[in-house]
Amino acid sequence: MGIQEGNERFARDQVEMEALSKLPQLAPEQNTINEQLNLSELLKGLENSLLGRYIDSDTGEYVTVKNPPINREGVQRINMLISSVFDQNTILSNLEEEEIISMCHEFGEAIVWLIAENYEAFQIKVADRDMIVDIVNRTFYNTLKRAWKGMERESARRVLQINEFKRSEDMQKKTLFGGKG
Repeated sequence: MGIQEGNERFARDQVEMEALSKLPQLAPEQNTINEQLNLSELLKGLENSLLGRYIDSDTGEYVTVKNPPINREGVQRINMLISSVFDQNTILSNLEEEEIISMCHEFGEAIVWLIAENYEAFQIKVADRDMIVDIVNRTFYNTLKRAWKGMERESARRVLQINEFKRSEDMQKKTLFGGKG
């Protein structure tokens, strides 16, 4: 990709991301997009996994294992690190595979260092270190992959177009049938 082409792509991406970042101001039927872009559920799921909580298949309730693999301080530090990377702009980006791999590699190193430097403070057993790194890295990769080739942005755009079409259709019905839709 040439410099001019890259600059044009960047400018186009910025305009689209700005438009999509204003989603909370949109109509209630577009809450689906807001939920899709809200990363708090992702962080809650990661927190539950790291603290040894899982949903019991019989009761549907959360159950906590007796000795979680990491303490709350460790989970908070990991969530802080992830939150510094993930926001709507990241998810709505148009990333290439090489960019995702590079970001995952850098993040993986940061997690390994965080755990290596703080495993005692985080009350991590040696046997649990690899599992924690795997859980965090998988979550990071799967979330970042949503931005691969702008897939998340394209998905949000399609929802917006469908909702706009439905609103337009409703307006036409109201006009044709004297305000009854």
